[in-house]
Amino acid sequence: SKAKPKQMIKLDTVKKEKKLEIIKNAYDRLESLKSTLEAKNNELDPGIKYYNKVVIYQQRIVTYSFTCIIFFLIGSSLGSIIRKGGMGLPVIIAIVIFIIFYVINVGFENMAWAGKINPYLAAWIPNIVLFPFGVWMTYKALTDSQLFDAEKYKAALKPITKLFVKKEEHKRYQ
Repeated sequence: SKAKPKQMIKLDTVKKEKKLEIIKNAYDRLESLKSTLEAKNNELDPGIKYYNKVVIYQQRIVTYSFTCIIFFLIGSSLGSIIRKGGMGLPVIIAIVIFIIFYVINVGFENMAWAGKINPYLAAWIPNIVLFPFGVWMTYKALTDSQLFDAEKYKAALKPITKLFVKKEEHKRYQ
């Protein structure tokens, strides 16, 4: 029932012409196995890519719902915090936040399609990155924080600028 293994031939006992033939046959078999293995690897990659795309598309349905909630948290906070200045500054900040989200989203989707990262994780990473920012913005809006008040930042930087000015003046007199 079991096939008998081929008898091992010692190359030392074989004539020179037969040695070359045996080595050539072994080389040809190895090349054949190598090309078969490469073909099997290429067959596996499209399957993985397809699976990853399906998972990404399925997860988009859920993750984009959470993304809408996160953008609501950020947008409502921006509207509350930036009271003066009309629509200009809040719209610019919102566009920058959306571009950051888009770059993260597309980057991780491409990594998932290539099989470099888990597709479930790739679908959720943009939300994981933006959610703390949305919560922080909401907290700042609820506590009436003046995040985008230029005068506040100028006042905070004034002692630091005085240190540098004094050092420069001090260097001049020495």
